[in-house]
Amino acid sequence: MEPEVWTAFGTVLLVVVTALLAFIAYLQIKTTQRQLRAYVGVSSAKILVRSKEAGMPEALVMIHNSGETPARNVINVSGFAVGPYPVKEPLNLIISDQELGSTWTRMDLGSHGTSASLVPISSDPAYATPEAKAQFVTMLSEGKLIAFVYGEIRYRDVFGKRRWTKYRLMAGGPVGYRDGRLVGCQEGNEAT
Repeated sequence: MEPEVWTAFGTVLLVVVTALLAFIAYLQIKTTQRQLRAYVGVSSAKILVRSKEAGMPEALVMIHNSGETPARNVINVSGFAVGPYPVKEPLNLIISDQELGSTWTRMDLGSHGTSASLVPISSDPAYATPEAKAQFVTMLSEGKLIAFVYGEIRYRDVFGKRRWTKYRLMAGGPVGYRDGRLVGCQEGNEAT
């Protein structure tokens, strides 16, 4: 073969190898971002019924950043809805953009950081008396009531990308009531 052919072949091979190296570098950058970014979600949630204190039942929602970098401008808006089971009319379990935009709490959540929020029940205020609270727990335990705690978390990762997590948890109805613990629903849970 002539030297020009070898030079052309070497140049083409060099271009192909360089393109492959650039592609591998791109994949490595994406993998690193996925490994390092913030991942914010609900770590636990529980219904609090203080039978001897005034006030309505409320939910304690704990969110946690399981990522290796901070989550910036974290907003967590939650709702707590209760209705009879089986459900005859669908409950509104959606957080609106208006609710997310009107929140006063924006915070940074460090790597492996946790934040708590109390969510008041958003239905009938008759659950405020000690007798009504006891009846509330009994009906959840017997599956005659169903309670949903739902919400949305919005934040930015350290790379500036907007992220969100939607969650829906429940107690009562088909899953019963065990010491106030909420379990995940089959729908209403998604994240970026």
